[in-house]
Amino acid sequence: MDKLALFVENAQVIKKEFGFQNSLTKRLVALSCAQEGKLIDCEAIKACQDMIKQNTGIFSTFRGDMGLCIATLLSLSKNPQEILETR
Repeated sequence: MDKLALFVENAQVIKKEFGFQNSLTKRLVALSCAQEGKLIDCEAIKACQDMIKQNTGIFSTFRGDMGLCIATLLSLSKNPQEILETR
């Protein structure tokens, strides 16, 4: 699939699933997935967000708008738990 078309499709999917997040953050997430040549997997991102919440404090910089980006990057990896633990 063409990366531009994939980006547009990913942007539409994430807009529906993460409505209250910053619009630029959502576009960055859509672009990250398109760059990897993958359709966005919102369930995997949500699972990674939960994993981040369980392994960080309430005032951690891993939370908030950038937390969505970090969760997306983790969801694109083969073993996100291992990556989070080694950082």
